[in-house]
Amino acid sequence: MDVEVSVEKHTPADFAPMRVVFEASETAACKATRLFRMSVPFASGSVSHANQVGIRVGANNLRTQVKVLQRWPDGSIQWCSIVWTVPPDEDQWQDSTELVAAMPMSQDPPITQFSIESCGEHGLAIRLGGVEHSVRFRSVDSRNNVYEAAGGSFEVLDDGPICKQLLLSTGMRSDTGIELPLLVRLFVSVYPDLSTAVFRVTVQNPRPAGHPDGNWDLGNAGSLLLRDLSFVLSLPTQEHSKEEPMIRLDCGDGKKLQGESTLNLFQASSGGANWHSRNHLNKDREIPLAFRGYRANIGENRQAGLRAKPQVVRSVGDSTVAIAMRAFWENFPKCIRVNDNSLQLGLFPEESGSLHELQGGEQKTHEFAIFVGEGKATDGPLDWYTSSCRPSLSPGDYVRSQAIPFLTSRSDDPNTNYHDLVDSAIVGPDSFFAKRELIDEYGWRHYGDIYGDHEAIYHEGEGPMISHYNNQYDCTWAFAIHFMRTGDSRWFDQMVAMADHAWDIDTYHTDEDKNLYNGGLFWHTYHYADADTGTHRSYPRHLKTSGMKGGKDLKELGSTGKKLAQNYGVGGGPSASQNYPTGWMYAYFLTGELQYRDAAINAADYVMRIEDGTKTVFRWLSRSETGLSIESGAGYHGPGRASANSLHALMTGYELTQDQKYLDYARKLIMRVIHPEDNIEKLDLLNAELRWFYTMFLQALTRYIDLKAAIGENDSSYAFAVDSLNHYALWMTNHEVPTLSNADRLQYPSETWAAQDMRKWHILEYAAWLNQDDSERHSALRKKSDFFFNYVCSTLHTMPSRTLCRPVILIAQFGWQWSWFRSHRASKRLPTARLVSHPPKQAFTPQRQIALRRAKLIALSFGGGLIVTLCFLLVYSLITFTVESR
Repeated sequence: MDVEVSVEKHTPADFAPMRVVFEASETAACKATRLFRMSVPFASGSVSHANQVGIRVGANNLRTQVKVLQRWPDGSIQWCSIVWTVPPDEDQWQDSTELVAAMPMSQDPPITQFSIESCGEHGLAIRLGGVEHSVRFRSVDSRNNVYEAAGGSFEVLDDGPICKQLLLSTGMRSDTGIELPLLVRLFVSVYPDLSTAVFRVTVQNPRPAGHPDGNWDLGNAGSLLLRDLSFVLSLPTQEHSKEEPMIRLDCGDGKKLQGESTLNLFQASSGGANWHSRNHLNKDREIPLAFRGYRANIGENRQAGLRAKPQVVRSVGDSTVAIAMRAFWENFPKCIRVNDNSLQLGLFPEESGSLHELQGGEQKTHEFAIFVGEGKATDGPLDWYTSSCRPSLSPGDYVRSQAIPFLTSRSDDPNTNYHDLVDSAIVGPDSFFAKRELIDEYGWRHYGDIYGDHEAIYHEGEGPMISHYNNQYDCTWAFAIHFMRTGDSRWFDQMVAMADHAWDIDTYHTDEDKNLYNGGLFWHTYHYADADTGTHRSYPRHLKTSGMKGGKDLKELGSTGKKLAQNYGVGGGPSASQNYPTGWMYAYFLTGELQYRDAAINAADYVMRIEDGTKTVFRWLSRSETGLSIESGAGYHGPGRASANSLHALMTGYELTQDQKYLDYARKLIMRVIHPEDNIEKLDLLNAELRWFYTMFLQALTRYIDLKAAIGENDSSYAFAVDSLNHYALWMTNHEVPTLSNADRLQYPSETWAAQDMRKWHILEYAAWLNQDDSERHSALRKKSDFFFNYVCSTLHTMPSRTLCRPVILIAQFGWQWSWFRSHRASKRLPTARLVSHPPKQAFTPQRQIALRRAKLIALSFGGGLIVTLCFLLVYSLITFTVESR
């Protein structure tokens, strides 16, 4: 089903109509106004103003609202979000052959007098004409104290002909003035023409979590225990109506319920076969799930099922109220209640019969829609909201915009061996969707993450071992790319779910803990260990007694084994090595949702925050930068995982904000980490166990080169990056081999090593493209890159374990550029780097090292009184940074 998007034909617009594909068609007649939203990229210079974009169905121009999300360096629109409505009498939108583009049209203000307003300290109110419905958020703590959101003033983020977007940040307070340590961030999209408000509610526990010995279990200090947290909408009494309220429930699974009286719908668990999984352990090591699926009742009428996707409609007299929530069952426990006075949505419902624990620095976001209308609704007034009829562009239109470097359409890529490996993420018995079911990766804390089944290969106990992936290697980015390559919504769904989870659960939302931890991202579950009560925070306390399983004895690996033993800590926390932000940027571009932009910018700011020497225990001895943004191993500040992720984060921050501080710090970071005249042999890069991640930094460096070229900065920094990349890439052509060819030097010679070698292809392929004017160098780089690409694809195809989580993510993240390099390398070239004399590399000394050296000098000068201080600093320095080996 197709719609066309176009712009007015006036300078500088130069935009061909693009067909918009609907994921699924509506089978029922459209009896109410429908709303659609999508994001669109444009080629540089083609569209300059939001009013040049519109939607037309047949000969009818539709009401549209356009919001610019990102601009090209020349100021033209790169990405924008488009919202449009389809009126009830317009049914041609369902017929793909009749949907075309048109402009212009009158953007009249909304006719319906529907609004949502702040009532100061008394909460919020939804108004329709002269009728007011109060809106409250109510919570009950573990001691049965009741709190309500304190109210406040809305910030208007957008105000257009279709939608008004509002933001309110507040807290929760009891009648006696006691504040609950819970922050509430309320983002509301108001659609007057639809008499609907869509709420995105984030609740956050800003306190620091207790993490004794670096373990982050449920029940630790800082947690907030809630008995209930609910959204409450008042229902005005119908004094002059003799009718009884009629309540209709559509469970979304074919089951419906109707009656007069009250309603209670409670989703107690996922409803899946493994609904009682150990994944749902609470702080008391119990699984507090009452039954499988959901139960509903309206008066004496009862219904039960597995997975509810509900819409509840209540009509009485001349008014109708409805509620619907996306991902209702996936984010269990959830409850919808209706009585004579209110409609309620239990976000953390008391019906669970147990306490809900929000860990220190943890938050959760829920989205739902409220309809308040006049007259009786014969259909579901929120059908448009619950519909799977999602619009998007064809892959070719994403490609033609050139808004995504190196993107090609899947249909234009003949490499079926690569496609087969990638598709296992969404197709077949071992897809990521199927993996979710194995450990029941559902519930408000788990939904969106992926089961890290590669960590369970040595598991021998009953039932599957629980391991959480936590967006490692920025799988959100990979999901976004493959959605645009294929148009397959399964990639889009995984992108959104992981982006939400990684921001809410995997990010540490506090500024009251150690500077390295504040605002950072938690690692995946510790290698080959069960998450137990550590949830998504990497290090459960049971690590002290279990340890890593399988693999070679570290003694067999000699000095490498000794260094690995030092790295294998049983506790730790967030660090730069797990700071993956770019997927959030693309999630923002593809959805227009601001929280993804916030998440990506936080990751960029995190890089600079953790370098601030004034915020560490060493600040009294040194104010130098910490080096933690580039420390990929104890004392190692060369090319690595931390420096790679930090460079990506800074570039993402710059792309989203155009703030020069991010690009300036990126330059500083690069010159600290790498140099065109590095003695590479001294870095021991062929020791894969300790240095495999140098390829991550070189990949990030290719993105920096692209970015500098895109903004027209062919300067000394550009030349420095190009020359550094060439220096390392040429070394790789002479020295790099498949990692598994030296399996005797690996503790765990698994399929992951083969997948990681796709990074080598990417670097060499890019370097070959960069060196097209040097035929000898180009040929050598191309030959080596072809070798690695073919090796990775063919080797993985022989491995039964190729569909495990981590290798699939790695292949999905790298390799998709292959088709572009084959078809476009000669037609597009980057500027030739200027010949410059680079300054010699300056040795970097981190704050910790400077402080300890000064502490020793002070201790030697003044004697034993300061020995205690020295010992403290030494111990602290050992536990400040914990690093994983892969």
